[in-house]
Amino acid sequence: RNRENPVVVSPDVIAEGTVYGWLTGAKVSFIAYPFFLPSGQYIKSGYLQLLPAADIAAMKIVAIIKARMRSTRLPGKVMLPILGRPMLELMIERLRRVKQIDAVVVATTTDESCDVIETLAGRLGVGCYRGSEEDVLDRVVQASRAAQADLIVETTGDCPVIDPEVIGRVIDTFLAARVDYCSNVLERTYP
Repeated sequence: RNRENPVVVSPDVIAEGTVYGWLTGAKVSFIAYPFFLPSGQYIKSGYLQLLPAADIAAMKIVAIIKARMRSTRLPGKVMLPILGRPMLELMIERLRRVKQIDAVVVATTTDESCDVIETLAGRLGVGCYRGSEEDVLDRVVQASRAAQADLIVETTGDCPVIDPEVIGRVIDTFLAARVDYCSNVLERTYP
């Protein structure tokens, strides 16, 4: 619920028929902001299950940044300059500071306006996946598959001051607690 104590939801809390009912399988977990979704299969119904310790130790952790140019409130915001650099570039730089993260991938849309996002990702040497603008979850899942991610740190492209230390703490809490869901913002009290 704060920087030192992320919220942890144990597997017995996640049950079929809950809001998390669209995920299931032997190797599935989900963590919110940063969001984590181990891939391996795209699940649509059922329950979540705790991962074996051996699977946790071998996980490839990938940060996936959702970014697009056609934001309804502020179009192009991820490319707006901050201190002379695109906001998305600052976001990528901060995620690279998280020692637990193995790779960073930008998940953008197939709309031609997002070509500039793909170009930036290439220039910075991070992955870029292009998918549906409407189905954001599918875009993230497909990006995780393309990156062969076991665990996803899901973020939005408009958080240029995201704290690498907090992300690392949430990852560590998730891995140590061996839970299905971990978040530091389930209750909107975190600054």
